[in-house]
Amino acid sequence: MSTPSTLADACEAHFPGDFPAVYPYAVNYTGSGSLKAFYRCPCGREWVCWWDASAAGWPVDRRAA
Repeated sequence: MSTPSTLADACEAHFPGDFPAVYPYAVNYTGSGSLKAFYRCPCGREWVCWWDASAAGWPVDRRAA
């Protein structure tokens, strides 16, 4: 399942601060508490980054309201 995200990451092809961070074009919840985010920089470089879902503020289980 793919979900939009606001988890920005910097492209390693640029010196820090010279180019803005990019947002993932897709994010998948792995089911084990991790998020797998897919990135594509305008320069053409692509990479994948894993995030801890709960630390990133994503709901990882359904809770009664």
